[in-house]
Amino acid sequence: MIYRPILLVSVLLLGQGGLAGQEAISIEKIDRKEPVLFQNEILPMLRSNCVACHSSTKARGDVNLESVKAILESGEDGPIVVPGKSGESAILKAAAHQAKPIMPPKKNKVGAQPLTSKELGLMALWIDQGAKGGGVSSSPVAVEWHPLPVGHNPIYATAVRFDGKIAACARANQVFLYELDSGGEITRLTDSALVEAGPYKRPGIAHLDSVQSLAFSPDGETLASGGFRCVKIWKHRKGVSLAEFDAGTANVVCLDVSPAAGVFATGHEDGKVRVQKTSGELLGEISAASDSVISLSLAMDGKS
Repeated sequence: MIYRPILLVSVLLLGQGGLAGQEAISIEKIDRKEPVLFQNEILPMLRSNCVACHSSTKARGDVNLESVKAILESGEDGPIVVPGKSGESAILKAAAHQAKPIMPPKKNKVGAQPLTSKELGLMALWIDQGAKGGGVSSSPVAVEWHPLPVGHNPIYATAVRFDGKIAACARANQVFLYELDSGGEITRLTDSALVEAGPYKRPGIAHLDSVQSLAFSPDGETLASGGFRCVKIWKHRKGVSLAEFDAGTANVVCLDVSPAAGVFATGHEDGKVRVQKTSGELLGEISAASDSVISLSLAMDGKS
C-alpha cells in the first residue's frame, strides 16, 4: 500500500508537461491561409533532424520521411500522420515530446536537434491542411553556386545506348561515357560555359549540381542529362553540349528525349511532367503524381 501513492504521483507527473525527464515543446499556432509547402518548409527540417535515421536506406521504426508518399505509408503500429488531424498524428506528438518515442532522441549520434515551436507549428498546419505534397514555391530564389565538396561522387543516373555499345554514368555533376566491350572511358562531357564563367575552372564538368537523370535518344546520336532545374542535350561522341533548357522550378528526376520529333519530356520531384520542344518551347505540363516522378518514357514520335 505504501508504494501505490508514489506510483500514482509518478503517473500524474508523466501526463503533465511531456514525458518524465523530457519537457514538452510548445506547438506554435500559425495563422495563415497559404498552404504549407512540403518541399520548401517541411522537408528541409526533416532532412536536418530526422532523415539520417528515417529514410529508404535506414527506416527505423518502419518510418521513412523522405517524401509525402513515404510518410503517409510509414509506421509499425499505424500511420504516423493522419491528414487533417495533427492532434492525432504520432509524428507531431513524438517531435513535440508529448509521446514516446520522443524524436529526435536526446542522445543521438547524428547531431539531430529537437524541432522548434515554429517548426512544430508548420508541421501541424501542414498536417491539418491535408499533408499534401507536390508544392514548391513559384517565386524564383537566387542561388549562389559553389563547387561540390571533394569526395562527393554519388551515382544517381545511368543509361545505355540502344546498341549496347556505350554506357553513360552520372557521377555527381560529371557525366562519363564508357565503351562496354572494353570497359574503357571514352570521354567526360564538358559544358564550356561552366569552365569559362562558373565556379569550376577545369574541363569535365557537365552541370553545376548533381546530375539525376540520363537518357540516350532512340537513334543513339544524342544524350540528355537532367539536374537542378535544367536539361542539357549533348553530342556525346564529341563530348559537347548542344543546348540547355529551363526545366521549371523543381529538380529533374527523370527524362526521355526524341530528337526525331524534336521534343523531350522531364519528370520532376514536385510530381509534374513537362514536355518541351528542343527549341525550348513548352508544349505542356501535367501533374502526374502526388510526389516525385521517378520514371517516364517518351514514344519515338514524341506524341505520347
